[in-house]
Amino acid sequence: MIKMGVEKFAKKEVAVLMQAAGSSTRASVGPIEGMINLGAGDPDFNQPEFINKAVYEAMKAGETHYSFTGEPDFKEAIAKYYKKYGVDIDPRTQVLITSGGSQAIFQAFAAILDPGDEIIVFDPAYTGYNAPIAYFGAKMVRAKQTKDKNGIFRPNFANLEAVITPKTKAIL
Repeated sequence: MIKMGVEKFAKKEVAVLMQAAGSSTRASVGPIEGMINLGAGDPDFNQPEFINKAVYEAMKAGETHYSFTGEPDFKEAIAKYYKKYGVDIDPRTQVLITSGGSQAIFQAFAAILDPGDEIIVFDPAYTGYNAPIAYFGAKMVRAKQTKDKNGIFRPNFANLEAVITPKTKAIL
């Protein structure tokens, strides 16, 4: 009998995505009391009932269509928020609303990463970075964080400086 898997038919990037998606932040740092797992975009708790009701009411009212780059009113609100802090943003050209964090990360990496680039992440890091970095042929470089006296991970800038190279394209 011939054994066939996805590897035979899929692009090499698909295998990279499947391999990279298997890593876990929780496994690398161990259990942390109060830690909410958002690693797969599926929190380990149910969403509040008021959100369910608001979504249901919006759907009943016909609010089921949306702009490809985000609702203009929402984009205006984001620009207004940043203006309070002295940052001018054009909501029509500088704000993009996505359907989730993974989509936003993938699109941002698609815009900046070339094969061979390096992207630095503070470790531990969101596991959602692994697959798209690998997909675009870039290399993830980890800068270890240190825990403060309260057990909170904080960036260690000496560790960061040590891993910056001419190939560094971004720091997350």
